Amino acid sequence: MSTIIGRVRPVFRGEWDPASAYAALDMVRSADGQASYTALKDVPAGTALSDATYWDKIVDMTSSAARPLPATAEGNPAQIWPDAGSALRPVTTLAPVQSGSGDPSPDNVRPISGRTGAGLTRCGKNLLPPAVEKTIVNNGVTFTSDGQGRYTINGTATGGNAEVAIYLVEPITIGKVAPYCHLLNPVANGSISFSFYRPNGTQITYFVTSSVNRIAQIPLLAGETISRINLYLAKDKTADNFTITPMFCMDDVPAAFSPYQGNAYTANFGQTVYGGALDWATGVLTVDKAMVALTGNENITTANTNTSGKVLFNYVLPGAKPNKSNATITDSLSCSHYIEISPK
Repeated sequence: MSTIIGRVRPVFRGEWDPASAYAALDMVRSADGQASYTALKDVPAGTALSDATYWDKIVDMTSSAARPLPATAEGNPAQIWPDAGSALRPVTTLAPVQSGSGDPSPDNVRPISGRTGAGLTRCGKNLLPPAVEKTIVNNGVTFTSDGQGRYTINGTATGGNAEVAIYLVEPITIGKVAPYCHLLNPVANGSISFSFYRPNGTQITYFVTSSVNRIAQIPLLAGETISRINLYLAKDKTADNFTITPMFCMDDVPAAFSPYQGNAYTANFGQTVYGGALDWATGVLTVDKAMVALTGNENITTANTNTSGKVLFNYVLPGAKPNKSNATITDSLSCSHYIEISPK
């Protein structure tokens, strides 16, 4: 079954009305229909769409967005290279969460839970956000972030390498394209180095910047997942106001440095959802799965299976469509291969 339960945040408010006030994450369309905007915070009435303090332009129909998006991508995170200025229409697929592992059975109960909300982060080319702390001191060295991804390094590394960990917003899984890391290194003496780490804390690769202003293609294998990058000043090396600008991008060509740009959005469903999809462009949530509470008085039938000693249980639920590959199969929910127990 499929049920439309209405709009959730972010909410599309239609054509922008200069006489109206708007709430954070409200979406509007310009009067000429050529652009769409998202409210970065609560917007007073009369605030023009051109005011970047309040509005973020997310669609520009005067560019290639006027035609269908030529590329699609799936995954978490999803990585896509659309035409410049084209519109993105992200859809989050929702599935229930089942705890534990192994085959569910009376001896291995695996509770199922739903979701009460979803989050979306949109990034530009640079996937490496600035470190949370503005100033980090490690092994006698001070790393100062300008909040845009540039780091100034001062001091001498005593007692070991001086380092700072920079975490990605979400772990990134490498696709077919090996990523590039842009390293504006002020010296060529091998004093600055970088390491890449998996979410479990193990190191993937390590390399030293042996040249000035290096743009390096990182030798990472497809399928590897990165959660953080560590920046090092080698032991006993001195940095005197060194400024470097690391950038991590999933691109097929080297790219000049650009600051990290990320926008985070959240949607609260107002109920527990066990399956469906959220269209972020329209704010419409479609629910196609639901939790069914059994009372013990249901008409449940059994049938033999190909596995000796185990049976198939069938429960009729009017309107249910459990078989996505065959829409003609309805009503019957099956729970298979439980151990056959003779009634007492």
